[in-house]
Amino acid sequence: MRKLIIIIAVLVATTASAHAQTPESFISELIAVFNEGDAQKHIAKFSVPHVRVLDGVLTVQNDDSPFVDFERLRESGWATSRINGMEVIGQSSNSAIVALDFSRIDESGIAYLRTMAVYTISKSEESWQVVSVIATGSLPLGED
Repeated sequence: MRKLIIIIAVLVATTASAHAQTPESFISELIAVFNEGDAQKHIAKFSVPHVRVLDGVLTVQNDDSPFVDFERLRESGWATSRINGMEVIGQSSNSAIVALDFSRIDESGIAYLRTMAVYTISKSEESWQVVSVIATGSLPLGED
């Protein structure tokens, strides 16, 4: 009986923490996952479908295949990404719009790219997910 109570308590705590996540903490987690360089963990943060507009190029992704080639991104000089600032510019109980100012950092710790992105995120029963992202300027993702 005691084991059952412990299991239920863990499940309730896990569910409550997903619902308690703020848009800011989700975007911070998204950048942390990006910095891990795990393409599968990264794409899991995006809804299917989702929309990306990068430097004016519209992409509608209707599957959960990774769209960042982390190996090639590292070969291009990327080591990590850093959040410079973030602002929730609109929010309801199940969606939010977040403006993100971030930099890409090389192995020497030097920021070689700084850009703004606007994320539209939506909360399902499980967690927040990216529905769309719009970024200004060139934002290489390790692809051709």
